[in-house]
Amino acid sequence: MTTLTLDAAALRLAVAAAYRAVPRRTVLPSCSWLRLDATAGRTEEQALGDAPGGGSLTLTANDAECVALEIRIAADCAEAFSAAVDGKMLADLCKRLPKRGPVVLTYIAATDGKSGQLTIAGTTLRSYDPDDCPPVPRSDSQDSWTLAGGALADALRRVLPCVATDASRPVLTGVHIEQRRDGALWLAAADGFQLAVAAVAVAAAPEAGAAAHPIIVPGAAVRLLVALLTGPGPVTIAVNASGTVATFRHGDVVLTTNLLQGTFPNYQQLIPAEHKATVTVDRVALLEAVKSASIVVRDGSGIVRLYDSGNFLTISARSGVEYEYESAIPAEIEGDARIALNAAYIAMALMAFAPAKRVTLALGTPSSPALWTSAELPDYQQVTMPMFVEWGDK
Repeated sequence: MTTLTLDAAALRLAVAAAYRAVPRRTVLPSCSWLRLDATAGRTEEQALGDAPGGGSLTLTANDAECVALEIRIAADCAEAFSAAVDGKMLADLCKRLPKRGPVVLTYIAATDGKSGQLTIAGTTLRSYDPDDCPPVPRSDSQDSWTLAGGALADALRRVLPCVATDASRPVLTGVHIEQRRDGALWLAAADGFQLAVAAVAVAAAPEAGAAAHPIIVPGAAVRLLVALLTGPGPVTIAVNASGTVATFRHGDVVLTTNLLQGTFPNYQQLIPAEHKATVTVDRVALLEAVKSASIVVRDGSGIVRLYDSGNFLTISARSGVEYEYESAIPAEIEGDARIALNAAYIAMALMAFAPAKRVTLALGTPSSPALWTSAELPDYQQVTMPMFVEWGDK
């Protein structure tokens, strides 16, 4: 029998985070498990029940297709062991742990030396053979990018809504990442209706020519990264030589993902280089107006019209002859501004620019893409494709 002492709060958070990577539906039972690897270690003066010592517990979730997630936390362990338990059951049990103080896990190995029993908070779980868990792919690259974790999380959070959910074009179901000549990492996502582009400063980069090829990170991995990059520390990104596997390391959290293969569209040519009109408005005021307009068109086309009315931007929407919405907000307008956009895409763009107070909408013709920017967020821009309507007298 082996006992493992951990901080209850740390274990609860680690299990909840690791369980995010466990697939809810899978044909392989082992993909629904969480693997536990304990390493021995404690200080001589430490008594059982005190703060955890020099050992550790690593939790691993692996969907065998896209993402593997490893999270390490400090632990007081007399003897190393490995186990694999049902991920949902462990996650549910850990929700019931106390908010603070130590918690003791007990592991008893079966006679075959592979399976066993794991007991936590009075509940005993069957432990499966940990060697049956899918292996974690490894990056063989010694080169990596180093970035601020918070900056990368913000950039990923902004581009994520533009990741395509339609798998008919697989390359659009991920985020394209490349390092340009300016040294920054540029992130892009597009679904055919909107495009988001963000830049992140790089603290350290591979040598010239190393790991320089662009990569496409699956949307599932990006969603996990956004949830996991919560601390202030740096994150490193390593890509293997063949460009098929990327590893993101942030403190004691390691996310490994298979990369999407294919050619991402040349999105830079989709960003309007010229415009005939600009509109600068309060971001929240426009967002609230669009939310109200979207109620009118939620069962129809979803079209919202934006056009200038002197020193105001008018937001209008109508659904047949039954419902109509119109409001105007103060704006700084240059040129003849008018465009029709999908209400949901307007809202997503405006929310992506949070916490900026003001945004600028650059427009060409009513049939040209709209470009969203903000002076407060110079490293982010978003493009929204227009809806085609008959303007008449607006």
